[in-house]
Amino acid sequence: MLQSSFQAPSREIVNLLGALSSGDSTNHHANLSTLENLLVISPCELISSLCRVLMVVNIDGVEVALFQTKIRPLAGLILKNFLSQNKISVDILFKVNSEVESCLLDLIVRDNENDTVQNIVGSCISAVYSRKEWPQLFNFIGINLESENRAVCLRMLATLEKVTMDCSNVVEPATLVPKLLLLLDSDDMSKIEGVLKCIKVLIPAMPSSLAAVLQKYIQKLGEVGARCQACLSVEALVCSSFMSLLSLHTACLSNHFSWVCEFILASSSATPPISLEACEFWLTLSSVDVIDMCTPDMIQILQVMLPRLLPVLLQNMVYTKEEIEEFALVEDPNKPVFYTSKVKRNLIEEEDDEEEDDDEVNSWTLRKCCAASLDALSNLYGSEVFCPILLPTLQQSILHNDPWIQEASILALGAIAMGCSDGMKQHLPTFFSNSFQYFI
Repeated sequence: MLQSSFQAPSREIVNLLGALSSGDSTNHHANLSTLENLLVISPCELISSLCRVLMVVNIDGVEVALFQTKIRPLAGLILKNFLSQNKISVDILFKVNSEVESCLLDLIVRDNENDTVQNIVGSCISAVYSRKEWPQLFNFIGINLESENRAVCLRMLATLEKVTMDCSNVVEPATLVPKLLLLLDSDDMSKIEGVLKCIKVLIPAMPSSLAAVLQKYIQKLGEVGARCQACLSVEALVCSSFMSLLSLHTACLSNHFSWVCEFILASSSATPPISLEACEFWLTLSSVDVIDMCTPDMIQILQVMLPRLLPVLLQNMVYTKEEIEEFALVEDPNKPVFYTSKVKRNLIEEEDDEEEDDDEVNSWTLRKCCAASLDALSNLYGSEVFCPILLPTLQQSILHNDPWIQEASILALGAIAMGCSDGMKQHLPTFFSNSFQYFI
């Protein structure tokens, strides 16, 4: 793709980048000013030189390691910043359009390129796409998704994910999503993970290309989840993809709801990275906005599942062995912790951005997610449905020999206190008696 008329980068720019990457603060501001002045005086020449620095693998008289690890990445970062911060006008961008696009597309498929440069090139591609139309970009990505070179395919997926995340004006060709779905049949977990990330980014906007194959995509998610359980990151992405569909396009799951819930229920008992994503599904499902979009059949399916779901949520509320061991390092282990739903927690964090002293207390965990899910589900179904299912389990758990299971049971009682207040009245004397023993 590189043209035969390609010119070597300006030695002035190479020296300037070398000085900026040296870490010497003496002339740092002066060198930055020189760079800014070049952008004003001769923007096309500067952009071309940055592209040429990215394209070559060495420069005469410059140490290869320095050029590869410092100067080239810095050239890419400066180019990306100029593009993303709108320091390059659209008119200038059009003048250097051919050289910039040719450089970036050549680099993204180049063999044996270092990961740092590849990641920066992906960011540059996203920055260019956000500024101007680039119709051939997605055709280029689509063609290279079929490459037999695994590294090239993975780079295409990473680039596509970045572009769709960064740009609200993405208009991908109708053939691209079907190509992504075909890659879900691969045995390569990295490819599958890349595809799941790409499509998940598209879910909120639901472009016509995804909407046209949405039911097929849902089926593919189920197939991937069933055969890729050994890969934690893939199963977690399947769960979070179902959660995104549920949250934003609830109706699309109506015909698949039973088996989707079965998959999520099984994943709710998996290891924490997966179980947290899975349990987010139950919290999202029981939220007011989503439940209003569910059909009566979907609500009934969830109710039938409660006898199996609630014990899982309760078990997930017990502190893990690692968390218990960490308590020995806490200065005040009796310090109260107040739990809120994730939605409410996000609102609180927006209001209290300046108070970030206690990340552990404010972090969203599986335990907190399950407590919030119990809270929401109890408010949804009420004591008539909820109490006969959960209270017998809680009564046994509060009398358990393990104090951490007792502690989780008391937390669960607090979680359902509002939703099941009427049905719990007759059981309060027993619970108070057993709970009192816990504090002695």
